[in-house]
Amino acid sequence: QQPNTTTSDVAAAATTITAIPEESITLLFNSLLILFQQIHDTLQAHLWELVYLSSIPTALANWIQTKAQRDVSAERASIIYAMDPVWGAIWAYLLLGETLTFPWGSLGVLILLIAAITNS
Repeated sequence: QQPNTTTSDVAAAATTITAIPEESITLLFNSLLILFQQIHDTLQAHLWELVYLSSIPTALANWIQTKAQRDVSAERASIIYAMDPVWGAIWAYLLLGETLTFPWGSLGVLILLIAAITNS
């Protein structure tokens, strides 16, 4: 035996089905508005910090690297670039007091050091 369905039951089901995507779109739109508002607030509050970080450590460092790489052999340049995570860890330890996790962080540094020594 088939259940009795009326036109109002079908209309109610159709309304429910179409309401879900509309609510999802509204939720997505509101989330994007919040995100853009947070980005806007961050840009207003920290504009000069962002200008500095995008120009000096990023653009200037890449420009210096490109200029200096002309005078260095490809082998030596690859060693220098491979040591970048090691130098980052050393400076993080010295300036920020961060520590490497044992044994994986120390093992990673050791592998990079051995690779750099054997390639030189």
